[in-house]
Amino acid sequence: MKKLEIYGPGCPRCEQLAKLIGQAAPELGIPYQLEKVTDIKRITDAGVMMTPALALLLAGPALSLPSMIVLIKVMGARKALTYIVLVILMATITGMLFGVIAG
Repeated sequence: MKKLEIYGPGCPRCEQLAKLIGQAAPELGIPYQLEKVTDIKRITDAGVMMTPALALLLAGPALSLPSMIVLIKVMGARKALTYIVLVILMATITGMLFGVIAG
């Protein structure tokens, strides 16, 4: 199950983001738990500078086809593809470094 957190004061944009998530995830058959974070201290502690912000806390495979589709629908293709490429790149680099260190 994916844990999703929406950071924001509860403005109309926050509600729109929650609505988009509520439509996209069930449509794709992805189980999720949604939490709306409105506490300013928690928002700043998370490093959020602009709201609304969506935090995807993974409790399963880091990158799966359904999660990629949800990311594209929610974040837009450009941001989602940037995230996907960075995850693949960093996983590859980490694996190569581990291979060099562990021998």
